[in-house]
Amino acid sequence: MKMKRINILAAMCALCTISGTAAAVPITDPAGDFLATYAASGRPLGADLDVVAAEVIYHPGSHQFEFIGTTAGAIGTTPAAGSESVLYVWGVDRGAGTERFLAGSPSIGDGVAFDSVVILRPNGTGAITLFGPGGPMATPLPAGTALINGNTISAFLDETLLPTQGEAFSDYTWNLWPRFGAGDNAQISDFAPNAASGAIDAANARVTVPEPSSLALLGIGALALIRRRQKR
Repeated sequence: MKMKRINILAAMCALCTISGTAAAVPITDPAGDFLATYAASGRPLGADLDVVAAEVIYHPGSHQFEFIGTTAGAIGTTPAAGSESVLYVWGVDRGAGTERFLAGSPSIGDGVAFDSVVILRPNGTGAITLFGPGGPMATPLPAGTALINGNTISAFLDETLLPTQGEAFSDYTWNLWPRFGAGDNAQISDFAPNAASGAIDAANARVTVPEPSSLALLGIGALALIRRRQKR
């Protein structure tokens, strides 16, 4: 009897380990926390410039990254003004990131290190820029890359677009910042995640991997098989 209980307990522990491994958890961000430097710039305070949740997931099965950003208002509600429009920028650290905002004016983004950026636009297009010794290398992303669903903008991008600089794909880190126009640091409206010290300081979040639900189902089947054998 003791042996049977131990077997069941071991199977249950294994199942918990399998089903709970690397579950993706999005970053949440307070609503209305526009950077003071952005608010002072006089640019629009549209709700689609205010991040409330963000996530980057690496899918090893399809060799893709999934980028997801959710704002306080519907994507695309802030109209362009001249050459400036809303951009959603994920800074990604592939292993050679530096805190680039600290050298800009105003100095913001303490803790945000990146060596590449992924830009998604409300019109469905985007771009990826990789920073390196030879200078930045930009790759445009065609219409339809960015998917819009109400308050959420997302995209699936092949891992070859973000080649490693020493880190495993699942060990990349990131931060999302919306901005109005592609000029100076004052055009960044929000960071996600924010640091505990305040909205101007920020820090990178770690890329997650999806919960292996197929393995969890396999574990449930194995546990049922063990129970049937013990009943016999």
